[in-house]
Amino acid sequence: MNDNRPVDVRADGNRPDNRPAEVRADGSQPDNRPVDVRADGNRPDNRPVDVRADGNRPDNRPADVRADGSRPDNRRVDLHVHTRYSDGDLTPERLVREALENDVAAVAVTDHDTVMGVEPVLRAAEGTGLEILPGVELSARVDSAEVHVLGFLIDVNHPSLVEWLELFRQKRRERALEMVDRLRSLGLSVQPDLVLRLAGDGSVGRPHVAGALLEQGLIQSFDEAFYKYIGYNGPAHVPKYRLDPGEAFDLIRSAGGVAAVAHPGTLARDHLLPGFVPRGMEALEVWHPRHNDSRTEQYRRFALEHRLAMVGGSDSHGGRTGLANFSRVEATYASVRALKEIVRSRTRDR
Repeated sequence: MNDNRPVDVRADGNRPDNRPAEVRADGSQPDNRPVDVRADGNRPDNRPVDVRADGNRPDNRPADVRADGSRPDNRRVDLHVHTRYSDGDLTPERLVREALENDVAAVAVTDHDTVMGVEPVLRAAEGTGLEILPGVELSARVDSAEVHVLGFLIDVNHPSLVEWLELFRQKRRERALEMVDRLRSLGLSVQPDLVLRLAGDGSVGRPHVAGALLEQGLIQSFDEAFYKYIGYNGPAHVPKYRLDPGEAFDLIRSAGGVAAVAHPGTLARDHLLPGFVPRGMEALEVWHPRHNDSRTEQYRRFALEHRLAMVGGSDSHGGRTGLANFSRVEATYASVRALKEIVRSRTRDR
């Protein structure tokens, strides 16, 4: 042959056994790559060279698990989720199922003024590989501004936290019944027992009042309850019992947790944020469905400047709100590691 082909290589570039010309008899290439591994170290389906077709490595480690047993920090997380134990409609089982279906590695259960959903979600997640962070979302106020404070990695049985949450539970019940009275004075015969029944064991709130109005046929849609009657400027609205933000930060820390201001972009009081740092804010919700790109970048820079953990989540309530479900935001497992490091650093500083 005059084209410098080896004697056993056909014109199509292969040998009689259909091996490409550069593949040796043992199935490897001159640089010892297996026949189906490209020069970039991956196979045609982009699997790394040491990952089998079943997604595991020869030592049965999954493809995303490093040799030291850890995973990379870019796994998706959702650190702001509500359940049926407050104003969401997610059951523990559905929360876990949807998180796994959306490839979420960790979820923080952050119901309003209650931790009753944490243990049921932990049980539902057993054996699934989904990590659950015990959390809460507390209501606070500065002058006329409502501030929501997230608590992560809390001890849900801490006496101070339990005592305060019981007070919140009582105040929420009183508030709901007062809204019922105001609605009845407006000619809407909503049944108080139905409101409490819809709340069940959880934290009663405006969504349960709205649900009762809808179930009794007194309104045509869930949203109608808010824009006509129980929204912030509605004739039947009753303000929530709220803490001072500093009290909320202290309460979360006393229960071993890390406090973050939730969705600061909806607060529209950015001038308050620097004053929260010395009072106990240790994290900030940077990623949220209601933060546009410029807001997200603003809060990311603020968190870096003040050495705050950056967190984020969907603020999912299930189907009850228009907010995104399960981590349609950019938060990753790096946020979980940052929260855990804050907790660990307190132990080292003792």
